[in-house]
Amino acid sequence: IYMNPFPYDKKSKKSILSYAKKLTDKSLSDLGINQDKFEGKGKLGLMVEKGYFCLDSGNKAEQDFRDAELELKVTGIKIDNKTKKYKAKERLVCSMINYYKISKEEWDGNSFIEKCKNILFVFYLYEEKKYKNNPEEIRFFEPMIFTFDCFQKNLIKKDWKIIKQKVLDGKAHELSEGNTDYLGAATKGMGGGSGKDFTRQPYSNCKAKRRAYSL
Repeated sequence: IYMNPFPYDKKSKKSILSYAKKLTDKSLSDLGINQDKFEGKGKLGLMVEKGYFCLDSGNKAEQDFRDAELELKVTGIKIDNKTKKYKAKERLVCSMINYYKISKEEWDGNSFIEKCKNILFVFYLYEEKKYKNNPEEIRFFEPMIFTFDCFQKNLIKKDWKIIKQKVLDGKAHELSEGNTDYLGAATKGMGGGSGKDFTRQPYSNCKAKRRAYSL
């Protein structure tokens, strides 16, 4: 008898969302998950991804829930010091920009949209001390599934074409988040002048900073 190793139907968005909602108003420690087995940057995200959803985070080029065409994003919400209202902790980094791939892609079916067309948002209340020292105590809001509508796709389509044109012009090394309005090309790397922060581009000998699509 085949036994499903996942606590949800991995082919069903409805089942995945239903399971995700069990996090609402809870922390990972409430569910018996602690940080001991998880190391590295973005520990909270790893704990949710691997500890709660039982996912293998090895292949970032594919959607996290591949069979359901669903991408997972664990993202923070914080309270604004002035307005006392909730706001996003930071921009949402979606997927890495492959300069060689985007240079050959058309908008329809491009790798960014294919990966991020359906996003399961798992929101958490960002509290700096807990986030750094005791991420298992962070509490979650109610998760939701987000899908780009036609209007939103048209907004980011223009930005995606700007990013692609920079690559085609051999100017990926000149890319900046200031070039676009909604879909950004955020720097991604170790920082500190690390050689790993740069990569080759197809139409120039100048190495360009590694960047990711961000909203």
